[in-house]
Amino acid sequence: TLVWSVRAVPLGGAARFDAGALAGAATSMTSKLMVAGLEVAMPVLAVMLLTELVLGLAARFAPTANVFLLGLPAKAYIAIVTASMSIALFPEAVEGLMDFSRQTAVEVLNGIGVPAA
Repeated sequence: TLVWSVRAVPLGGAARFDAGALAGAATSMTSKLMVAGLEVAMPVLAVMLLTELVLGLAARFAPTANVFLLGLPAKAYIAIVTASMSIALFPEAVEGLMDFSRQTAVEVLNGIGVPAA
């Protein structure tokens, strides 16, 4: 928040730029963000794969039905519901992402050379 950034970089103070620390923090943050994104997205991907398999079987057993026309809205609805459920059922993952974003902001502010309070 604004208070943390003012504590890390005082209003009247000039910030030093430490490119090495900032690059290390960016690399670490990028890898953690990729892992967190995969953890949240994996349930949605699994359900979408199962949905695609079911629609493929439906197209095989009922060739005259337009499964593509029926499948697009169904897949969109299932993806939204699954994403909502994964966020609601895994609050510790969402809380971890929020803590990670706070920690990232502090690390970036530390990367420009001013220690956070």
